[in-house]
Amino acid sequence: VTGFIRGSATSMQRGISATMEDILPWVRASTDTTSVIAGEDEALIWLYTGRHAIPSYLWRVRGRTAESMGPDSLFAYLERNGATHLVLAGAGSSR
Repeated sequence: VTGFIRGSATSMQRGISATMEDILPWVRASTDTTSVIAGEDEALIWLYTGRHAIPSYLWRVRGRTAESMGPDSLFAYLERNGATHLVLAGAGSSR
């Protein structure tokens, strides 16, 4: 109950929404409907812009940790999926 009253139960969602609030209008205005946008929160990008969207990260689980697959694998993944734009942002970004 205390977390709900303080708003900490939804702080992550509010942070993501605040960041995407600035990005989504840009995506709609600056990209073609056939664009493929790579970014965090790809579901929000697709849902609110209608653009195809893919995750901008590639990782695997090894034991109890997650590890990056490296820049070469990421570049190949983005290229294979036809990414035309890369959006880099996060809840902690300064926009």
